[in-house]
Amino acid sequence: MAKIRIGWALAFFGLMIITGTAQAGPLPAPGEWDGTTESAKLVGPYEDTVQATVQFGIGSYFNSQWRSYMDTWPASHFTSFCATQWNIDRKYSEPVCQLFQECGIRSIRYEIGWGSMNWNDDLPEDVKANMKRDFAIFQKHGIRPLILLNAHHGQPCPVRDVQVEVVTPAKKGDRTIKLKDASGVHLGYTGPMHPDYISSYPLIISADADGTAHLSAPLPFDVKAGPWTLRELKYQPFQGVKLKDGTAVPAAQESFNGWLKYAASIGRAARESLGTEGKPDAGFDIEVWNEQTFGANFLNINNYYDEKKVFAEEFSYRRTRPMKLTFRPGARTNFEVKGCYAILPMTIDYFNDLKNGFPGVHVISGFANQWPWDNGTELWDGQAGFSRHYYTGGWVDVSPDKPIYPGSGSVDALGSFDGKKDNRDWHTIVPGSSFIPTLRIGLPELCHFGYRTETLSRDVIPDSRLTFFNGHGRYTHNGDYRPAEVWQTEVNYDRNAFIDAICKEAKVTREDPRLTQVALRLAGKTFLRQYFFHAHKGLYRIFIFSPQADVSGIGLLPPAFYTALDKNEFKLNDDVRKTIPPEFLGLQQFMKLADSGEKLVAPRALTVQELVEYKPRLVFAGKDTPAFPNRWNRDYFAFLPFQISSREYVIPYYVVTLDICHAWQKDKDVLDPSRYDMPDQEYDVTIGNIAGKDAVISGYDPLSLKEVPVKIIAAAPNSLTVRLPTADYPRWLKVTEKEPGPQILNPKVEVTGKGEINVSWSTNIPVKAEVTYGRGWQNRGANVMELSSDLKKENRVVIPPGLTGEVAVRIRVSAKDLTASWPRWDEDPQGIVVVPGSGGETTTANTGTAAPQANGTATGMPKPSGPVLALKPTDDPLKETENNAARGYTMKLPAGMTLAGPADNRTGSLAAGKETVSFRIKFVPGGASGMGDYLPVTSVTDTVKVQSVNWPDYLVAGTLVSISMAQVAHPDMANLNQTFLMVPRGKEGSDLLVISATGSPAAMKAQGAVLNAIFSSMTFTGP
Repeated sequence: MAKIRIGWALAFFGLMIITGTAQAGPLPAPGEWDGTTESAKLVGPYEDTVQATVQFGIGSYFNSQWRSYMDTWPASHFTSFCATQWNIDRKYSEPVCQLFQECGIRSIRYEIGWGSMNWNDDLPEDVKANMKRDFAIFQKHGIRPLILLNAHHGQPCPVRDVQVEVVTPAKKGDRTIKLKDASGVHLGYTGPMHPDYISSYPLIISADADGTAHLSAPLPFDVKAGPWTLRELKYQPFQGVKLKDGTAVPAAQESFNGWLKYAASIGRAARESLGTEGKPDAGFDIEVWNEQTFGANFLNINNYYDEKKVFAEEFSYRRTRPMKLTFRPGARTNFEVKGCYAILPMTIDYFNDLKNGFPGVHVISGFANQWPWDNGTELWDGQAGFSRHYYTGGWVDVSPDKPIYPGSGSVDALGSFDGKKDNRDWHTIVPGSSFIPTLRIGLPELCHFGYRTETLSRDVIPDSRLTFFNGHGRYTHNGDYRPAEVWQTEVNYDRNAFIDAICKEAKVTREDPRLTQVALRLAGKTFLRQYFFHAHKGLYRIFIFSPQADVSGIGLLPPAFYTALDKNEFKLNDDVRKTIPPEFLGLQQFMKLADSGEKLVAPRALTVQELVEYKPRLVFAGKDTPAFPNRWNRDYFAFLPFQISSREYVIPYYVVTLDICHAWQKDKDVLDPSRYDMPDQEYDVTIGNIAGKDAVISGYDPLSLKEVPVKIIAAAPNSLTVRLPTADYPRWLKVTEKEPGPQILNPKVEVTGKGEINVSWSTNIPVKAEVTYGRGWQNRGANVMELSSDLKKENRVVIPPGLTGEVAVRIRVSAKDLTASWPRWDEDPQGIVVVPGSGGETTTANTGTAAPQANGTATGMPKPSGPVLALKPTDDPLKETENNAARGYTMKLPAGMTLAGPADNRTGSLAAGKETVSFRIKFVPGGASGMGDYLPVTSVTDTVKVQSVNWPDYLVAGTLVSISMAQVAHPDMANLNQTFLMVPRGKEGSDLLVISATGSPAAMKAQGAVLNAIFSSMTFTGP
C-alpha cells in the first residue's frame, strides 16, 4: 500500500551564493600557472544558479549562464543533432554525403528560393531534376533535408526580363528616366537591377504619355541612351492591404497567395523526390526565411520607396484553435500575425493540414535568426520551433577603457547590479562606477555567456525562472505542452581575424601552406566544441557552416579533400580518406557509441560533487572578492554527460577557453599549430549518482584519435573520482558500471473519468520509489506518496481525486544508493496532466506555464477583509527615487537601496541586521485576471491577511496580501513572512503590478515601517 505524506511548495526559489578560491601570492599572467599553487577546488556548486542571474538588456563579465544547469542526456539525443549546410559543387554530392553518413552528420540545409519558380508558379524542370538527384543521394545516406524557403531580394519571386529603350541618358540620383515606350512596363512591379543585387530597385511607379517613367527612389547609377534591360516581379513586395486614404491594395493579398503557392510547390517536389507520399513521415523539414538583415528588402515595400507609403491596415492572418482537454488551462486559442511575418503561420498551417499530405514535417521560423524575441510561449499553433544564427569569430579585447557595455551597468558574480545609476535609464550608470576586468573574448560558445544579452541559454535553460526574460526557457509552450525546438541553422567560428593576425606577426601571406595546418587545427577544435556543447546544453539541431574549402574562414573541409576527389573520380577511396580532418573521424567514434545506446526515457542524472584543478591557470583577474572574483580555468570546465545504457556513460569534457586563439606555448613558432593548444591540465572530478565501485573507465581524444590516460582516484557505491588530462577541446570519458543501475521504463500518467490520476511505470531492477505531485509544475514535489520498499518491476499508483487543473507528477526510484527521476526538471511537460473540474481550469493565459495557486486550491484572490486602507504618499524615511516611466509608476526607496533588472522585473533588497528582505516589482501583462497565481502555496496552518488599499490622490486601487507561514508546514523555508501588493494596471486594468517583499519574521518586522512607507510613496501616471 502507498503511504501518503503531504508537503508544501513555494513558488519562489533561492539562489546559492558561492565565492572563488583565493590565490596566495601575486597572480600569474592570463593563461599561466603561478608556479607554486599545486591545486585548487571549485568553491560552491558546479550547477550554480547564480550564474543565470543576468537580466535581459544588460550583461555580466563574471556569470556564465551555461554553468547554472547540467543535463544528463540519453545518447540518442546526439544521434540526429549534427548537421551542416549544402552549398558545394554538385559533382561532390555522393562522396560528401557518404562522409557525412559515416561520421554522423544527419541533416543538411538546402535552400530553394522563391525566385527559383517560373512565371507560372511552378519549379522549372531543371530545378526539379537537380532536386530529385540531390534528395535521392541524401536519402541513400540517411540525411534529412531542411528546406529553406526564402525570398532574397536579388530574385525574390518569379521574375522576367523586360526590354526597353532609353531615349535620353539619365544620371545617378535622377527620379525620372525617358523611355521610348513605357506602355509595356508593369507599373509598381518593374525596375532595374540595383548594383547591390536587388531586383527591380527602384520601381517604376508611373509613366507619362511621352514615355517619362517616374521612379520610387533615386536612380542608383548612370544610364546611357539605348537598349536597357529591366526586371519585372510577378508579385509586389509585402505590404499593407489598405492605404491611409482608404484605397484597397489587392496586390498585397496576391503576394501572400503567391508565397503559399511557392511553399506548396516545393513541398510537393520534395515529397516526390523522396518518394514519401502516403508514408507516415514526409522526410524533410521547412525553415521560413533567412536573416532579416541580409537580402530582406522584399519583406517591406517601403524598402523600395524613399517617400514611404502609409497604410491604414496591415495584412493580417488569423486562426482560432479549439480548446482541448489536454491543453493547459487557459491556453491560448486565438492566433494572429500581421504584416510580412504572416508567411510563417501560413506555411505552418499548410504543412500541418493533414489533407495536404505532409506528416512529420517540422516548420521553424528563420525570422528569429538574428533577434532574441522568439520563445516557446509565442509559438503559432503547430509551429515546431525557431532558429538562431549566432555566429562568432575573432575576438574582443575588454578593459576598463573598452567595456562591452559602455555607459551600462552589469551583473556581478553574486547576481547584483554593478554601477552607480545615473537615472537616465534603468541600466545606465555613471561612467567608471562599475568594475571592468581585462580579458579577451573569442570563442564559439559565446552565446551561452553573459558577455551578450542575446544568449541561447535563455532559450534552452530548463527552468524559465532562471531566464530573466519573460516567456523564454526550454519547456515554455503556448499551452499545448509542446516546447519549442531551438535550432541553429547557421553557425560557426570565423577564423579570418586569427589568420590575418598570424600573417602579420609571421610576415607571410595567406598563400603560405603552413597557414593551412594552423587553420585546420582551429577548425577541428571549434567543430567539436560546437557540436558537443550545444547538443548538451539543450539545442535541437545545429548546422555548421559549411563543407566548403574555406580554410581561413568558416569552411569545414580542406582544399586537399576536394583536390583528391577530383583526382579519384569523385570516390571516397583511401587516397581521399587521407585528407579527411581528424575531427570528422573523432565524431564518427562518438557517434558509434551514441548509435549503440539503449532507448532511455529517463536518464539517470549525474552530478559534479567536487572539481579540483591542478596547476591552476588564470583566465582573468577580478578583485579577488565574492562579487568580483578572479576567474580560473576550473570556472569554465565543461562536463557533458550522455547515458548509453543502464550501466554506461560517455562524458565529453574540456575547458571552455574564453580565447580559443590564445598562444599558450609562446616558445613555439607562430606558424606551429601546437602553439595555440592549451597544454594538458589535470582535473579531479568527483561524479555523483554513479556506481563507482568496480567501475571501468577509459578516455579518448577525437583529434589525436588515441586513448588518453584517465585514472580512478576514489570509488564508492554512489560516486567516482577520476583524474582527467584536459584540453581546450572535447575529449571524452567512458564509464562502465559493474551492474545496471535503476531505470524508469514506460512511465505513464493518465486521468480517469473519476478524476483520479493513474501513474504507472516499470523498472529494470527492483527499486524503492516515491511519487510526488502538485498543482502546477512549480509544485511537482509538494505531495509525496512513499511506496513500499519491496517494489517489483511493474508498478502502479493512484493519486486520489481532489486536484483539478494542471497537475504535475514525478516518479523517483532508487536502488544501490543510486536514484533516477522522471522527469528530471520541474517544468518538463512530461508527467503533466490536466484534470477537469470547476474552477480549476483557469490560469493566466498565454504564459506557457502554470503559476502556483493561492491556498493550494483556487486561482482567484482570497476575499479581502476589513475596511479599505488608504495609502497616503509620504517621503519619510525615504531618499532614493525609482521612476519606471515604462510602467507608469514612481516610488521612494531608502537611502542606498537600488533596484536592478529590466522594467518588467525589478529586484533589490533591504538590510535588516544580519538578515535581508528581498524586494521585487514585477509587471505581468494580462495578469490581473488571476492575481492569486502570483502568491505562494499556503497550508491551513499559515496566516493569510488580505486587505483592499488605494491611493486617494491617484484613483488607483490595489490589494495587500500579508502571509505568515508556519515553520511546521514549511520546515526548509527561511522567508516565512511575505507581503504582496497587487495593483491592476494598463488598459481596462488587465495587467498587473506585483510588489513583493519576503524575509524572515524578524527581518520583516524590522522593516515593516519602511515597507509601508515604500508602498505609500507610490505615485502613478497613465492607465
